[in-house]
Amino acid sequence: MKIAKYILFFILILVNISNSQVIDTVAIVNVDNYSKPAPNQLEFDIYLKRTSDKWIYFANSTFHLKFNDPSIQLNANDFQIEKITTSLPYGIISGGNVTPLNGYISSEKIINNQMSIGILGPDTYQESILIPRDSLYLLGRYRITALNNQYLPKLLNFENPFNYYQAIAYKTDKDSIVDNAIVWFHPDDNIELNQDPSLFVSYNINAPEKLPFILEFFKVEYLTTLKNGITWKTKSEYDLAGYSITRALRISQIYNPNGLTYDTILTWKAGEHYNSAMIGKGNSPIGNFYGQFVDTIQYRGVEYCYRLYANFIDEYGKIKPDTLLAQVCVPIPNAVIVEAKPTPNPFADKTTIQYKLDDDVYLTVYVIDPTGRIVRKLNDRETGQVLDNKQQARGIHSTVFEPPPNVSVGVYEIIFIAYPINDPSIELSRSIVKVVLMR
Repeated sequence: MKIAKYILFFILILVNISNSQVIDTVAIVNVDNYSKPAPNQLEFDIYLKRTSDKWIYFANSTFHLKFNDPSIQLNANDFQIEKITTSLPYGIISGGNVTPLNGYISSEKIINNQMSIGILGPDTYQESILIPRDSLYLLGRYRITALNNQYLPKLLNFENPFNYYQAIAYKTDKDSIVDNAIVWFHPDDNIELNQDPSLFVSYNINAPEKLPFILEFFKVEYLTTLKNGITWKTKSEYDLAGYSITRALRISQIYNPNGLTYDTILTWKAGEHYNSAMIGKGNSPIGNFYGQFVDTIQYRGVEYCYRLYANFIDEYGKIKPDTLLAQVCVPIPNAVIVEAKPTPNPFADKTTIQYKLDDDVYLTVYVIDPTGRIVRKLNDRETGQVLDNKQQARGIHSTVFEPPPNVSVGVYEIIFIAYPINDPSIELSRSIVKVVLMR
């Protein structure tokens, strides 16, 4: 029986001790929403959440942060920190005041291997911001930049000990009285939240969200005169250093593109094929567009295959090996007239010949009558210019043959002769369209 009493006694003592050490979490500070506009930059938000009714009005705060990576030694010569935006109203200091008349001012510095962020509020609680209960309030979004172009990872820490390096104060709106006699604080006093051991402020570094890299398309198309245009777009883009493009010649479709020999033609890496436009444009939740890059090729009547590679950056700033994103092959046309169709045919008064060019050419079009004589050259229907060694762009065109009323009926030949531009590998392309004149 005595043993039971002793056990009950100790349980009561433990309960009393536990009750005397109850700690109230009155505020939470979160660092969140990391992004990297560039490899040498990091942006982040600092949010404040009020989780208690023991305070209402935000007065001021001081935060000290540093990188988790000990190799990053912050100093004012090589690093710069700045505020981008805040939900706090902007304050102004005038006259001999040391605090803003209304609103808030902030100070961002690099000191002692730390990012020091200070926020100073107005003198009165009437001008101070009432922080909503249990809601995140944006104290500020900040950007740190390595002026020496050092890569900055998404790994931050609040400096310890918290009670020394971090501080949040609130404004009182009434007297605080003890035993109906002693006034501790008056209205408009600033009171640090960690001044009372029973009040606790939680400082949290939220793990950066691993957002996806998504390629929307990679497109290669033949432009003209032995040139291909290369473009691509991402739906979202994160932690990317840059791109590289390789090219291979495919002389026949019997050859598997995966077995071809590819050579680099464009890259973000230093060297012979370096192009600054191949460097990643930065993190973006809506992606980025790249191009148009123009690639000059050598042969016609073949295919050229292209591969798009990316180099991503790990959390420590190291460049990962090449990652193949996409592969596409594009056929290269012979500089020929691929289609020529007269409408109507047979005809009585005139006929329109629509033709398609696979490339830019110098074009001549003339008519041979039933006796074999060249009777005239035709004009471009759109411009009216005579098609006599006339430069025409790749695409669909048309010309009209309208013989005079006194010519003979019969079969006429429309001769198309195309000379490729800037391509000595092909002498000319010829096409013959036969039309029947009936009257």
